[in-house]
Amino acid sequence: SSDLDELDMPRRLMAMGPGENQVIIFEFDEFNKEDALRPRLLVEIGTSGGCHVRGVTHLTSVVCVPVAPQNPAEKAEQSSILPSIVRVSNCHAGYLFFDALGRVYHLRDEAIIPAECMWQQPDFKQDIMRRVVTFKFQGSEEEVAQRVVPMGMMTRYEYFVRLFDGWREGNAAEVIVTDVQVETFDKLLTYLNAGTIDDDLQLLDLSQLLAAANKYLMRDLAACALLKVLAILEDSDRMRSQDKLALVDLLALSDYAQVNFPALANQLIESILSHTSALVTDEAFLKDLAAKSIASLARLLKPLELKDDMQIFGDYRQKRRRIEHIRAKFNVFDKPAPAPWSCAPKDPVSA
Repeated sequence: SSDLDELDMPRRLMAMGPGENQVIIFEFDEFNKEDALRPRLLVEIGTSGGCHVRGVTHLTSVVCVPVAPQNPAEKAEQSSILPSIVRVSNCHAGYLFFDALGRVYHLRDEAIIPAECMWQQPDFKQDIMRRVVTFKFQGSEEEVAQRVVPMGMMTRYEYFVRLFDGWREGNAAEVIVTDVQVETFDKLLTYLNAGTIDDDLQLLDLSQLLAAANKYLMRDLAACALLKVLAILEDSDRMRSQDKLALVDLLALSDYAQVNFPALANQLIESILSHTSALVTDEAFLKDLAAKSIASLARLLKPLELKDDMQIFGDYRQKRRRIEHIRAKFNVFDKPAPAPWSCAPKDPVSA
């Protein structure tokens, strides 16, 4: 029997949605047989002519919220998720869940995706798996790297469906790739097979994987990679050991892919100013960033407009006060756009 039944937990919980007149419903994950909650529906409420449901969006998430403690010793205490869910916004937008032992679980907006975008285990019995496509990677060396992939592994993503559309049986199925490194593509293929990303990837690898996921419209992979990026951005020790080029690439990505990653720019700037503030005077770093994204450079340097306040880049121990000062006085962190899943087309609900 499930821990959910033992703890007498409701099978659905409700909270405020990210937008006005929206409600999000979380549900016990019966499909994966997990004692966990995942988002299931975003409900749009109409207010004109009385309260009514205008439409719904089916959701899921790449991580879940455990309903009961995972440690066997703690399960004896019968602690469970409390029915009240708190919506938080800004750089840490998402939902806070609390259990009876006082622990807090944070499900970020970045972890939530439309249900149809969730990773699915490849079915190698499909006929389309018999056809293969060759990806050729144009590099600086004379020998061109190649990867041969069963076509059916990629056709659940719209980008590849359109790419392969019109290819006939017997035709040479080749794709020339110039803007994704073969090492990054290998990590993408690993995700297609297993639905996971290596926990030991550094920010540079993750930034390249995130850019590839954005290019190929792989929202599930993008969500997984972005969560790992954010975990590094919030860890001061890990941040100080990261390659500066990774931050340049991520800042540029946050500019040209702002629709898909609306809060990433703010999260990057907060992390840089809090953990690696010396970068704002690093000539090589600023030059590289200017070559890739002038808009991101301007956003990063916005706190320097008033020279009298240069002390905001002082003692690390005062980082939180420093960031709050930046937010209040310089308005560096503009309000991010809504999460992409909150703006997804809604299934109309008939009367």
